Amino acid sequence: MDIIYLEWEKTNIKELSEFKDTFFYAFTKSNTLLYIGIAWYQPVDKEVKNTIRKLDYPADKLVIWLGYIKDCSLGRITENIIRDTESLMVCINNPRDNTHYKKNYIGRDYLKVVSYDCSFLHDVIYYDHPEFFPVS
Repeated sequence: MDIIYLEWEKTNIKELSEFKDTFFYAFTKSNTLLYIGIAWYQPVDKEVKNTIRKLDYPADKLVIWLGYIKDCSLGRITENIIRDTESLMVCINNPRDNTHYKKNYIGRDYLKVVSYDCSFLHDVIYYDHPEFFPVS
């Protein structure tokens, strides 16, 4: 089973700057998980700001979570593993404003995601075809 370990850091729009090696982000507001996204083609700070604009969020009222890969069972990080991880997190955590992956996980079989330090996300989720197993 491929395993991704993510450590989440809470920030806000005023403190957001270009973070290195950060592919994942999430938005929360008033104890609601709003959105989970990835930054692959541009730095996470630009991706976050573009998403906030696109979804017309009040930036000053959002809590922004940045997900850092702390460990991974794979030899290297690829776009496919980042997209599979996003798909699984969206499908299981069901953020309010995501439109893709909410009903179906589209990704590799036997993927496990372990998240630390973000109470809005399940601590451990995995896909073990053909069933989902959220644990938390």
